This record gives sequence, C-alpha cells and structure tokens, in this order.
Amino acid sequence: MDMELLTFIGKEVPNTASDIKESLDLLSSSIHMCLEQLGEQILKAHNNADFERSIEISQ
Repeated sequence: MDMELLTFIGKEVPNTASDIKESLDLLSSSIHMCLEQLGEQILKAHNNADFERSIEISQ
C-alpha cells in the first residue's frame, strides 16, 4: 500500500488506519509463523531421509 495513501487515511480516519495497521501486523506475524513451520517440516523430512518430501515442501 502506498505510504501517501496510508498517511492520508491516518489523518482522515485514524480509527480505520489503526485497524489496517493491526491487520497488517497480524498478517505479517501469520506469514512468519507459516514459514517457520514449513522450515521445521523440511528439516524433519530431511532428517528422515525423505528428500522428495523435503523438496516438495520447499517448492
């Protein structure tokens, strides 16, 4: 999202801007957790010599 638009929203409708920020923070956190879990699954597959599964998850 364009910073100019976010600044405008923040000035004109601050409550909405706060909701957008919270939503983006939650999305960022969720993506981070998802990537961590995928990394754990890749490591587990690799440790079990299931290289095909490891590659499948990586793609």
